[in-house]
Amino acid sequence: MTKLKKNTRITVNLHDDEHAELTTLAEQHDVYFSRITRQAIIEFLERYSKGESQFPLKFLAVSRQGGH
Repeated sequence: MTKLKKNTRITVNLHDDEHAELTTLAEQHDVYFSRITRQAIIEFLERYSKGESQFPLKFLAVSRQGGH
């Protein structure tokens, strides 16, 4: 018998423009918003496990809008 994985709910704060971009992607691909965000997390974890992402993630504190 296969054991099902438990899901854990998280909360993430996004800027309005980030939320809008993700919402647009979800609508374009006819998937739930949560599927888009889950895929982004999965891809980050895969890159990190391969050494393609570095810690500390100080670069994430800088917004895509020019440093705030």
